[in-house]
Amino acid sequence: MKAVMVTRRISQIGSQAGFTLLELMLAIAIGGMVLTAVYNLFSVGVDTQRRIARVASQTQAWRFYAERLRTDLRNLLVEAQTLSGDRNSLTLRLASAQTIRYEWRVTAHSGQVRRLVLSEGDETDAETVVYEGSEKLAFRYLNDGKWLNQSEEGVPRAVECTLHGGAGEQRLVVALEVESAGE
Repeated sequence: MKAVMVTRRISQIGSQAGFTLLELMLAIAIGGMVLTAVYNLFSVGVDTQRRIARVASQTQAWRFYAERLRTDLRNLLVEAQTLSGDRNSLTLRLASAQTIRYEWRVTAHSGQVRRLVLSEGDETDAETVVYEGSEKLAFRYLNDGKWLNQSEEGVPRAVECTLHGGAGEQRLVVALEVESAGE
């Protein structure tokens, strides 16, 4: 009788003491699913943060470029032939006797809008990248109520700058308050 009781007690303790293989596999599978979900949420959060930082950087660069161009156009020397330009570049002669050219160049990684300060012989004295990451830069000029791709005579009423880049198309139109000789 004693031998039967000892066996019964050991079998009762053995069945209550641990987990079965099925329970362990189920727990590992559920844990794996939870960890996968947490990793995916973290990954999406990091990607979103990177996108927000990139857009903020592009917006800041656009604002810098737009303000720099506005300032240069405000300082335009009011006389004939102080502004000339085509679809891809804009050249300004400022009241400070400086000549400034804005142009777009392709580099190894992306397109850049550059601001060149030119000397009398059209040699570059200083060069600044005012916007990086653009795919295309285009200027248009408002003369006699029409938008033209080129400005050669006098100072136009407005200058439009369109920049295509990672943040989409951004457009800046600057009206020039210039009095002509007859006004």
